[in-house]
Amino acid sequence: MRGRRPRLDAGAVKILITRVEGEEDAHAHMIEGRATYRGVELGFRGVAFGRIGGFNVRVELDPESRAALERMGLGAAQIEELEVVMQRMIVEGRFESSPEAVQHEHRFP
Repeated sequence: MRGRRPRLDAGAVKILITRVEGEEDAHAHMIEGRATYRGVELGFRGVAFGRIGGFNVRVELDPESRAALERMGLGAAQIEELEVVMQRMIVEGRFESSPEAVQHEHRFP
């Protein structure tokens, strides 16, 4: 069918957190990382935050990664769905982190 978008395969997502910034006891940490989806490497930035009521994460794919996904045939709604999947995976602890990720901590003003 013409114009039909491929289904998002959430099981094909892998995440590597490469940078975490913020005080150890801060309520929010800035994060950066790489994700792979169907063999395509994607860059993202985000914030991890929360205490009362639990933790939450907001990630946003960089423009080059969004363009790569569009070339794969994903539409805006599917790209947003992928970001939601990534957020859930990070909250649930389903990611890897590079050894140097937390060495970039600093105090926010």
